[in-house]
Amino acid sequence: MVCNLRELAFPMAPEDFTGRYRNGEIVVVRAPQPDKLAGLFPWDTINSLFDGDCLQPDRMAVMRDGMRLPDWLWSAARPGAGPDASSLHGLLRQGATILIDRIDELVPAIRRLTAALQAHFEARVSANTYLSFRRGSALAAHFDDHDIIVAQIHGAKRWWFYDRREAFPVAIDRPGRGGPPAPAAPVRDDLLRPGDVMVVPRGEWHRTAVEGDVSVHLTIGIRPARGLFLIQRCLDEARKDPLFRQDVPHYRGPAALAAHEAELKRRLAEIVARVSLADLVADAASPLPAPPEVPRRPQGAAARFHFPVLDEPG
Repeated sequence: MVCNLRELAFPMAPEDFTGRYRNGEIVVVRAPQPDKLAGLFPWDTINSLFDGDCLQPDRMAVMRDGMRLPDWLWSAARPGAGPDASSLHGLLRQGATILIDRIDELVPAIRRLTAALQAHFEARVSANTYLSFRRGSALAAHFDDHDIIVAQIHGAKRWWFYDRREAFPVAIDRPGRGGPPAPAAPVRDDLLRPGDVMVVPRGEWHRTAVEGDVSVHLTIGIRPARGLFLIQRCLDEARKDPLFRQDVPHYRGPAALAAHEAELKRRLAEIVARVSLADLVADAASPLPAPPEVPRRPQGAAARFHFPVLDEPG
C-alpha cells in the first residue's frame, strides 16, 4: 500500500521528486509495475462508495465536454440517497466523467497518503478523483490555482500541455470567470498508465482525455501558505475588534473622521505586527480534523453498481 511520498514517487528518489516539484517542473514518474497504486482505490472500494449514500451533489459532479451536467440527471429521487445506478450508467456510456471532491475523507487509504504528504510539504493537501468509462474528456483546457500530483490508479489518460503558465493564479483567475483565454494549441502530451505519477504545477495550462475504455485517477491538491493568507488572517483578527465592526462616522465631520481613521490604522498595525508567516505555515501543515462519518450501503442491500463494467445492474 502506498502511504507516503517515498512510496508514491518510487522509483524516483523523494529528494529528487521534491526538488523538481519546488522548482516548478512538470514531473512524470513511470510505475515499475501497473498495480503500484491500485490499493489506494480498488474497484471493490469504488463500488462500495457508490452503493452507499455518501455521494451527494455537494461532493460529486458528472461532467461532459467540460460542462457540469444537472444533478437531477443522475441523482436518486429519494432525498439523501446516492446516485441512481441506471441513470448514471447511461451517462457514462455517453462519455461522461464522474468527479468526486474530497475523496480522502471517504477512503482511509487515500487519507493516510494525503496526511503524509501534508506533513512532508508543510501545506494543506486534499484529493479529488475522476472516473471515466468511455473515450473523452471531462474538462476543457484550463489551469489550476494550486499544484497537483496526479496518481493514475486504473486505465490510462492522456494529458496535453500548452506553452503557457499563468503566474501564481488564484481562484478568481480561472477561465470562465473573466480570466485569461486558453492558448491555441498544445506543445506536449504525456500518457499516464496505471501506477504512473505526475506533478502539474499551479498555473500550467492543460487538458485531458481518456485513453481506452476506463480511467480512474486522483488529483492530489497541494496548497501551501501564501502571502494573501496574511491579509486574510489580519481580516479574521480585525473582525474580533468592535472598532473595525463600527460604521465609519463620516457624518460627525472631518475631524472625527480623521481621528477614527488614525485609530483604525493604529489597531491594524498592531494586528499586522502580531501575525506571523511561520504560524500560517504551521496551520497549513497541521493535522486535518477527523472526516465525517460515511454513510454505507445497508447490510444485505443489493449492489447497484458494477464498475468498471457498465452493464445494467441485475
